[in-house]
Amino acid sequence: MNELFLFVRPPRPLWPFNSPASAFWPPLAFASMAAMLREQLRNLRVEILDAPALEMGWRTLATELRRREPAYVGIGEEAVSCVEGLRLARLAKAHGAKVIAGGCFFGHVAPQALATGLVDVVVHGEGEVTVVELVQALREGSAQGLAKVQGISFRAGAAAATVAPVAGEIVTTPPRQLVSDLDALPLPAYDLLPVERYGARSVNHPRLATIELSRGCFGSCDFCVLWRQMGRFAGDRVVPQLRVKSPERLLEEVRLLVRRYQRRYLGWVDPCFNADPRVPGQLAELLLRDGIHVGQSAWVNAVAQQQLR
Repeated sequence: MNELFLFVRPPRPLWPFNSPASAFWPPLAFASMAAMLREQLRNLRVEILDAPALEMGWRTLATELRRREPAYVGIGEEAVSCVEGLRLARLAKAHGAKVIAGGCFFGHVAPQALATGLVDVVVHGEGEVTVVELVQALREGSAQGLAKVQGISFRAGAAAATVAPVAGEIVTTPPRQLVSDLDALPLPAYDLLPVERYGARSVNHPRLATIELSRGCFGSCDFCVLWRQMGRFAGDRVVPQLRVKSPERLLEEVRLLVRRYQRRYLGWVDPCFNADPRVPGQLAELLLRDGIHVGQSAWVNAVAQQQLR
């Protein structure tokens, strides 16, 4: 049987975002990376296990890991849930999996995460292209192969069979260039998620789905980590970089969510939904012409339009 790459969101305390029934939003990043892995590596099985959405505890999760026997476990938690993420990493390692961490928390604390010995590789920034190359390098089984993958950190001698000259040294490879054309990405693998669970009992977010219009931002607010996570490197620093999907691509995604998966509410996860002054309005026109009526929420910037003029 082909190797399994399993993305896991671990059990964690209830975070009542608006209400307990809408506490956990679909992990869109997992669905996006899973789609790319499935498209590019046909001899790799890809699955997503969302324990909070499935109301799954730690003992059941351990049973699932033992049953599925993943070769790779992907984790990516917010800072508030990093303890649960590391607990999952320990469990995954105990079952023989390589642990790959990323996202807005682990991607910014790579030395500390790797020092625990529970994480094999940390992915920095967006992961669709990186995770494909990373799996290929891990299959090769050498530190030299890992060193060719842009946008990762790993501990030499820990993540691969071949030990580098300085065992235990943390290696951080050059940053990966951003995906310039978001339309070129495959549609997220919504079919790998328990879609019917999200917002099932919610009044505010009934039949919830997460979706992105863009990545990055025009601003660099001190309090926000998202523009850093989705920004580009200029020398040794990160600067804002806004990239936007086309209205036509967005319409395709909304149609899929509304018509195939019967979603009634879209949670836009952009750092700033109105960072581009044109595309949200163009998409609204297409939705109206298509007869799609769906609830929506988004994070917006009240001064965005003035700053972009």
